[in-house]
Amino acid sequence: MDFYELNHLNDHELDIVMKEFEGHLRKILVDYLNNVNYNKNYCQESLLLIRTVYENYPLIEYLSLAFSRTTIHFVEFENLLKTCRMLKTLLLHITISSYTPKSFEEESREKLSSVLIKSAPENLREIRLMEMEFPLETFDAFLDNWRGRTPLSIIASVPLYQKEEFMKILIKYMDNVGYLLW
Repeated sequence: MDFYELNHLNDHELDIVMKEFEGHLRKILVDYLNNVNYNKNYCQESLLLIRTVYENYPLIEYLSLAFSRTTIHFVEFENLLKTCRMLKTLLLHITISSYTPKSFEEESREKLSSVLIKSAPENLREIRLMEMEFPLETFDAFLDNWRGRTPLSIIASVPLYQKEEFMKILIKYMDNVGYLLW
């Protein structure tokens, strides 16, 4: 089976269902923004889901994940990227808290960029970032480090294309990176 509609499950329920498919899914897409069952235990549940994916679904091609910006989440996310080498599309819903210090948010963006550059599979062609905006310097460094790889579409829920500074960076890398959509 390639795809199963899993939108109305929280990560814990999703983990249980995924184990039943014994690694035969190629697409695991969850609409976290509209998922009424997305709950306060997402931090632990999302870790469990990330582990289930990389332990049981090394051939996954399309994946949506919600995760917190904890060190262990970034470690597990990197394990997933290193294991799931067929991954083509990645939708990331990274949690935001009004209590998160700005310095921690910036560090998290840098970590995400670093993990993607270091461990992203060669097949990765699309990254969708929900609720996250990269600072100009991080975005510029990410695209600079992506040179020579497969063309990449980056789709962000934050309307970066409206900012002139980001457009200048996009234009700078259009020939080297490929196509970028915002």
